[in-house]
This record gives sequence, structure tokens and C-alpha cells, in this order.
Amino acid sequence: MKKKAANFQKDHCLHFFSLTTKFGFFNAKTNNTKSAILFKANAFIIASLALIVLAAPSYLYQQVTAPTVIYRVQLAPEDRVMTNETDQKPAEKPQHQQAPAVPVMPTPPPSRLIKEHVEKPDRK
Repeated sequence: MKKKAANFQKDHCLHFFSLTTKFGFFNAKTNNTKSAILFKANAFIIASLALIVLAAPSYLYQQVTAPTVIYRVQLAPEDRVMTNETDQKPAEKPQHQQAPAVPVMPTPPPSRLIKEHVEKPDRK
């Protein structure tokens, strides 16, 4: 009985060891892939920071030496002040109005006769 239990324990340990090594190799491969991706990402971040440092002096020199534009602000006279009040008189309506013209619909060409709402739909 002890021999069977020992064999079962040995077989179980071997099976567990084979699974851990199998998945361990997969885990190691995945970790190596992630590490390579992180290394590339860090390299791009460092390269971008280096390019910013190289471009900064040129940008700062341009900002310092650029002529500043001064905008002239002039106050409007009091008769031109904009307000929310409506002091204007409404436009006078003409005393006689013409009747609006009825729009004339053009006749469609003979090949394009529209038969909508003319014929009754066929019901089955």
C-alpha cells in the first residue's frame, strides 16, 4: 500500500513539475517579449526628450527675438456706444402690399411622368 502511495506521489510530483516547466517556459517567453516592448518604449521616450532639448534653444531664441505686436485700442465716441437697449424706431410698413405670386409648377418632361398618389395601391 505504501508503495502505491509513494508511486502516486512521485508520479504526481513529476506531472506537476512537467506542467510548471511547460508553463514556466511560456511565462519566461512572455516576460521576455514584454521586456523588449518596454525597452523600446523607454528608448523612444528618451529619444523624444533628447529631441525636445535639442529644439528648445532654437524655439526660445525665436520667441525672444520676435517683434512684439502692439495692438492699438481706441475708445469710441459716446454716440457710437453699443448698448442692449433698443432706441431705434421700427421700420415702417408699406401701406399697400401686393398679393404674393403663386408659384407655377413646371410641367415634367414626358418621360418622367410622376404617378405617385394617383393610382390606388394593389392589395393582395
